[in-house]
Amino acid sequence: MKNLYLILFFFTTLGLQNTFAQCCPYLGDIKLTPTEATTNDSIYLIIDVSTPNQGHFLGYEIIETDTLTTVRACYYDGLLTAIQTYHDTLNLGVQNAGTFKVEFIAWTSSDPENCNYSQSQSTNLEVEVENTNSTFTPIMSSISIFPNPVKKGQLKIEAKDDIEAIQFFNQLGVLVFEKNNIQSSELFLNVSHFPKGVYFLKGRMSSGFIFSKKIIIKG
Repeated sequence: MKNLYLILFFFTTLGLQNTFAQCCPYLGDIKLTPTEATTNDSIYLIIDVSTPNQGHFLGYEIIETDTLTTVRACYYDGLLTAIQTYHDTLNLGVQNAGTFKVEFIAWTSSDPENCNYSQSQSTNLEVEVENTNSTFTPIMSSISIFPNPVKKGQLKIEAKDDIEAIQFFNQLGVLVFEKNNIQSSELFLNVSHFPKGVYFLKGRMSSGFIFSKKIIIKG
């Protein structure tokens, strides 16, 4: 009887391991906030993902088109059987009026350093963005930011009116750089010391209007 219990335990354990090995990442509460957004609001993607094995986070890839923003997250699945949960918040920036659609894809990878996109789970989200009564859109059309994407070097910002202040945020919404009292319609920024990735530039004009722009820095 003891041997029978041992055999049953062995096959039960093996079955659990196979289930973990074959299963994709577990998606928890994935959502966009705020649920009622305007063209002046930054939209955040709240992420809750678990993997069956204790690995580590590898990175994000964000792909934008006119109709869809795709966020790919990749996690090294690890070797030790133990649920690992990851919580994160991504700043997707200010969006145009209309339906803002996001596809979130979570991948697991057997490579501890590079994502080989072995298994995945995905979900689709959307939020309605309402236009405000301000002249936000015309102000944005009068601002030029280039080159974007930018390799490590200088970023040039031109506007019809004077720019008063700017701020740079990383994908987690953390302020990494700011400059105040600019009072110029032309600005050159040295971004060579920024790690490559996606950033969000927010600025304030001397007239009080606010603008926001997604910036990609390539290594």
